[in-house]
Amino acid sequence: MIHFFRRLRRGFINQERLGKYLLYAVGEILLVVIGILIALQVNNWNQQRISQNKEKVYLEEIRASLEMDLADQNRVFNFNQKKIELILQIVSEMGRDKSKTEHMLYLFGILNQEPEGSLVNYDVFVPNRAAFDTMISSENIGIIQDNQIRSKLSEYYRGEIVDTGTQERVKQIVRKFSDLITRLGVNKESMRLMMNMETSYPSAEDLEPINSPEIMGQIFLMMKNVESHNLFLEEFQQNTKHIIESIDAYLDESSS
Repeated sequence: MIHFFRRLRRGFINQERLGKYLLYAVGEILLVVIGILIALQVNNWNQQRISQNKEKVYLEEIRASLEMDLADQNRVFNFNQKKIELILQIVSEMGRDKSKTEHMLYLFGILNQEPEGSLVNYDVFVPNRAAFDTMISSENIGIIQDNQIRSKLSEYYRGEIVDTGTQERVKQIVRKFSDLITRLGVNKESMRLMMNMETSYPSAEDLEPINSPEIMGQIFLMMKNVESHNLFLEEFQQNTKHIIESIDAYLDESSS
């Protein structure tokens, strides 16, 4: 009988220890779980911080590229403005009642000086894509959290915006004019003016006039397309400024 009660008491003691052990085990598990959750939260915070820093770097680099774009747009715009002024000057002069030789010498004298805005040259705007392309090649376009900025940048850097249309038309017209003027410009007087050479080429008086309707039509067409080009540049410039302002506002908000 004594042995029976002793075994029963030992069982109660064992049960009490088991309860304490289970309580300790549960507590230990909870601590591990809490530690894991904290570690995950810290890791998420670190990843978010790294992502935000990377986003800031990309946006600052793209913003710098956009500032360079503004300078390039201004350069092309000013080149076109000088070309328009030059064309108006040429149209006025070539309409005067003068000899073929006088008209030819006047026009080729201008071309020979190669002033800024020259008829046989063109300037076009091409966006600085390096920063944006680096982000795309790294598959980090999604790192930009602001949907509007991401959409505006994707639209801005679409190649067909600047590779075709108005700018391509300007290139074609200038090239065609250069071909025409070269054909009509090979004569005794032009070679003397530009090359300081005496040749047996026919005189300008014996050739088609340099102010023929075909030539002057091409010059007029060039002016109208350059004007359209500048309208395109003004619109593109406003878009560039708007994106820069959006990036500035977003970076200021993110840092506050």
